[in-house]
Parts: sequence; C-alpha cells; structure tokens
Amino acid sequence: MRSITSHNVVVEIQTSDSPQNDGPTYTNPAVDMSCLARKYSRSVSAKTLELGGITSISDELFITRYTGKVDLEIYVPTTGGLQFQGYIGYYCKVAATLVDSGAPITWLDEGVITEVSMSTDLDGILTETLTIQLGAYGASGFGGYI
Repeated sequence: MRSITSHNVVVEIQTSDSPQNDGPTYTNPAVDMSCLARKYSRSVSAKTLELGGITSISDELFITRYTGKVDLEIYVPTTGGLQFQGYIGYYCKVAATLVDSGAPITWLDEGVITEVSMSTDLDGILTETLTIQLGAYGASGFGGYI
C-alpha cells in the first residue's frame, strides 16, 4: 500500500443552523478554510456481530452499522478568530480537497461535531482541532467523491 502525501489541503466547512435534532438544516454559508488545514484525517469502520456457531472454524461476521470520524486541525485566521468553539453537537459538512501526485481528490462528509479544542505552539500560531463523528443520526451518510 502506498502512502498518500497531501499538501495545500483545502477544507470547506458548513455548520447546521442548530444542534443535533431530527435532521440538519443548512442555511449558514460555508466557511472557506482554503489552504489553512494543518491536518486532515478520516477513518471509517464496520461494527459486526459474530454469527458462527461453537463448531465454526472461521469467522462469520454480519455487519450491523458503520461508524467513523474526521479529525481536522486548522489554523485560526488572524482576521476571523476561533470558528468552532460554540458548535459542539452541531451537524457539519466537510469538503476536503487533497492532492495525490497529480489530480486533486475532493471528499465530502457529513456528521456531528463531537469535540473542539484549541492550542498554540511556541511560535505563537493558534490552531483549532475538530472531531466530526460520521454516521450520526440525521446525517446523510459517509460521503464520497465530489
């Protein structure tokens, strides 16, 4: 498996109008965080049940649901300040464009913001870190290429 080296990660984030309820409504404009993502990480896994009997010699798995998360670390813009400190529990759409040795790949996900933090390094650069839980109730799914 080859590794993917990405740079100049373009991230566009849009939050819902209100915290998690029966479904998201998006009338807020997307916040364009172009070229300001320090880190982007996405993972998805399947939750399973073992259906094999006592005498089974192999795993017999049944997939019950999928779960996943997107972790982002973004540079805080000097003109706009902190973007997401008040948005825990809100639905969120994230479009991330990554460069993989040539053509850019854009991936869109939707989930709920479950964790927000901020930090600064010795150089004085302020960053904000988000965890977006995928597979949340009311969200449209696990994304895909756009």
